Amino acid sequence: TRFRLYEKCSTWNWENNLFLLEAEYHQCKQEEDKAAAKYRASIKSAQEHRFVHEEALAFEFYGDFLRTIRRVDDSKEKYANARLCYEKWGAHAIMPRLEEKIGRIQGTE
Repeated sequence: TRFRLYEKCSTWNWENNLFLLEAEYHQCKQEEDKAAAKYRASIKSAQEHRFVHEEALAFEFYGDFLRTIRRVDDSKEKYANARLCYEKWGAHAIMPRLEEKIGRIQGTE
């Protein structure tokens, strides 16, 4: 794919994005273990490359995934990590969306 080509040209800039896309792909195919591993790889890569905004997205999407497979406590933890990253990045406009997701989880417990 095109992203693999980008990643080969610049691992620093594209690796975490490729992992995140692969995680979403595995989620769609209901391959939970593979999806979880790719979400974790995306988060780790974003951390190593100091892309806090992409780390936030990976945590948020991982939280969404965990919510869909009913791992509520783990989902809340990932959303909390996403919140910290978004705050660090200064993305305050995103916070209401994230708070709404957290509220939906708490409403279903």
